[in-house]
Amino acid sequence: MKHARIKVTHYGGPDALQMIEEECPEPKHGEVRVRVLAAGVSLPGLMMREGIHPETPPLPFTPGWDLTGIVDRLGNDVSGIEPGQIVARCQSEVRTRSSFVCRDVNWFRSLLAWTP
Repeated sequence: MKHARIKVTHYGGPDALQMIEEECPEPKHGEVRVRVLAAGVSLPGLMMREGIHPETPPLPFTPGWDLTGIVDRLGNDVSGIEPGQIVARCQSEVRTRSSFVCRDVNWFRSLLAWTP
C-alpha cells in the first residue's frame, strides 16, 4: 500500500516542500501505525522549514509536530490500544505530515474518553 508524505528538500519558503509517494510504513515491535487525520501547522514548524529553529533536523526531513489520527495496525507485543482508537500527540518530534506514521505505542495519547 502506498501513502503520501511531505518532505522538506531545502531550507526556505513553501517551495521547499515536496510531496512524495512511498510504501506505507509497517509498525515494528512495540509500535502502532496511525492513519493521520490532521497534522498541525505551527510557527516552530515554519521556522524549521526555513532552517532557523534550534531543533531543526538535518535535510531532508518530514515536518509536523502534532497529529490526531486513528490506530490502523499494531506491531508485536502492543497492548493498551486497539485498532480504530482515536489518538493524538502534541509537541513531539517531527514527521507527522504523512498519511501514516509508525511510533512507539507510548508516544500516543488515547482520545477514547474525550468528548467534544
